[in-house]
Amino acid sequence: MTNIRIAVKSALPGSATHQPLLANLEKDENFIISCIQYCIDNWNLDVPSDTEITDEFVLLCESKPLNHEDIDEIQNGWVLKLAYTTKTLVKKILEGLKTHGNSGSETLIEKLTANDNDFREALIDENEGVSIIMNRLWYDLDTHEDASMINILLEALCLLISQISVSDKVLLEIEERQDLISKVIEGMDIQNWDCPSKNWNDARKKQALIFLTVIQKSENCCQLVRKSVDVRRLIEGLILNREVQRQVRINALALFNEIVLNEAAENRGFLIAIMEKSQMAKSLAEEFYVKDGFEPLVRKQLYYVQCWSLRKYQQLKYELVKNEDGNALNMIRELRIIAFNHDKQGVLGGKASMKNQRHQNANEFKNLGFVSHRNPAQDFQKPPGMLGLKLMYKFAEDKKDVFNKLVMESTYRGDGCPYALSSIGLVKILCDVFNVDKDPKLQFPDKAPVYKFILTDPDNFFQEAFNATIEHLFLTWREMRASNTFANDLEKVMDVTKDQILMALSKEPTSMDKFTEDLPKFGKIADSWRDRNMQKSKEDCGAIRALKEALKDDIIGLIIEQRLNFVCKGTFFVKPAGGRRTTYIYMKLSQNKKTICYGDVMVKTQIPEMEDLSGKILISDIRDFGAGTAGREKRATIIGDKTMTIMSADNTQLDVIAEKDDAFHCWSDAINYLLGREGKKSQKFNDDLELLLGHEVRLRLLDLEDVKLPDEAPPVPPLPTLPVPSGIF
Repeated sequence: MTNIRIAVKSALPGSATHQPLLANLEKDENFIISCIQYCIDNWNLDVPSDTEITDEFVLLCESKPLNHEDIDEIQNGWVLKLAYTTKTLVKKILEGLKTHGNSGSETLIEKLTANDNDFREALIDENEGVSIIMNRLWYDLDTHEDASMINILLEALCLLISQISVSDKVLLEIEERQDLISKVIEGMDIQNWDCPSKNWNDARKKQALIFLTVIQKSENCCQLVRKSVDVRRLIEGLILNREVQRQVRINALALFNEIVLNEAAENRGFLIAIMEKSQMAKSLAEEFYVKDGFEPLVRKQLYYVQCWSLRKYQQLKYELVKNEDGNALNMIRELRIIAFNHDKQGVLGGKASMKNQRHQNANEFKNLGFVSHRNPAQDFQKPPGMLGLKLMYKFAEDKKDVFNKLVMESTYRGDGCPYALSSIGLVKILCDVFNVDKDPKLQFPDKAPVYKFILTDPDNFFQEAFNATIEHLFLTWREMRASNTFANDLEKVMDVTKDQILMALSKEPTSMDKFTEDLPKFGKIADSWRDRNMQKSKEDCGAIRALKEALKDDIIGLIIEQRLNFVCKGTFFVKPAGGRRTTYIYMKLSQNKKTICYGDVMVKTQIPEMEDLSGKILISDIRDFGAGTAGREKRATIIGDKTMTIMSADNTQLDVIAEKDDAFHCWSDAINYLLGREGKKSQKFNDDLELLLGHEVRLRLLDLEDVKLPDEAPPVPPLPTLPVPSGIF
């Protein structure tokens, strides 16, 4: 054996005094032990007498553990690092926490941030690390409030909660420490009970707010936070306090939004009323709104505030007008009076003319575009209800000249736009484009549009938007030369109006004036529709459809082959079982595609062999298969709809939870295919099919850039009649 010269650095926590070593070692099967022992001797490291040094230390090469198989590759001049094994590292970090030391705290955050599965498993399952972290956190909060470890421990808990496979276990342990949660709330000075101010610094507040936000994934923690936090103090003391660091204020806003989100939709009114009273939306818009450079977190939080500001309009939309509602009936009556310039006293009339008066009123309501002209209140007895009536009345009252002009065009020309019908349709469009009806808890707000004019004036913006768009709608009516005599003309105008509004909003106008200015005319929408139809007709012509149909079976076969290859390679799933220790199930489809093999594993460091998987389920024995929420485990409510349940003929039930969407979709599609359920395909399957079909068609049409494609398949010519040579038969 030859000797090699290598360098060894220390990667041990607190190893600043360990100088790098140059070692001349024999390159044999004992190389790793010799190298570790050389470091122990030179750095005076302690090793328990009953422990093998390879159980205590490990050599790293480019951050990967050095194994015996790698020894032959080592060359002169290589630089190795000595580190603790994962188990030893975790024990030393936790021992430091127990003895109130700080050693290893940076490594704790580094490992959790890197999503080191082995480290996390050793921390939570083998050493009760979460309990030790919380005990130390409580001790420092109670006795050493200025300790820097508090920030580190809060961050460590947040990182653990963010990991899907262990979040529920961590949250279950946090639920048992309500005293700790209350202590953190007190430190933020947002509690709803009397307590001396703690005067935490901004770094501490920032991390504590994240902690209070993420623990609300647990229903019990959510209730405790909601019960303990004084929302007024949260808004006034943190969110709107410009003396507080910007990031702290954004985190405080995230906490407020999380509290509102976790309230039932019908119970959010009280919290939103507090927000509106403080004019929080306007203050945040003026300070944080940046059209061209939104930070993702800021956009998300401002979108939530925008949703809370729109809640009043949702309530008005579903507040239906009753026949006995005197205030609503007065608005309807005033609308007619303003429209036709009646004298209020003269409209009353005497008893003799009451019948004629009712007939005249009905005609005027009909001319105004009401469907129920004898009882126009019925037009508001379905959404948008009171919202539509109030917007129509306010427009007529504030802009009488414009309103009268619209009515005259509608009434005296005979083919004008019906005001009531078009207004109600317009309100529905505005509710749709501004997401008035949508619960933000069920949306994806990261890239959702945020409009400054909503945040700066949430009380009046809807009326201003209605005023601008109703005038533009009548202008579009004239440009399109629509007429009341055609029943579907109004529907066409409303379609154009919606596209006009969406086109204006796509520029994210910062004011209502800019929004009004950006509303395009009908000609621009017509050009857009023409381009869209041309592209669609090109892609949907008969030749393309026939080509797609011809390619479809091959593409489906390709996707199925990919799904089957994926499941044959095997996948780690989370086992939805109780207890403190996370366990995994490794599942693999046999190469003959007839058997699902599975078995429990404690860690994901090594992939088990097929013969080590004790569980077997024949595809032919599967009686039922469910994907999504079929498992109905509590865990699934935390990590999403990625649960799969397989029920065999002998009533064996296998429940697994996929950690990633790809694994969930591939296994679902593969099992459904093997069971002959070809109609049950995941949305990902359909998306892949559409994507691959589109790519394949484009590739085949690269040489047909300017060729007009036929809409129908060309006729197949008849077979040629050829002379038969003599002597063949």
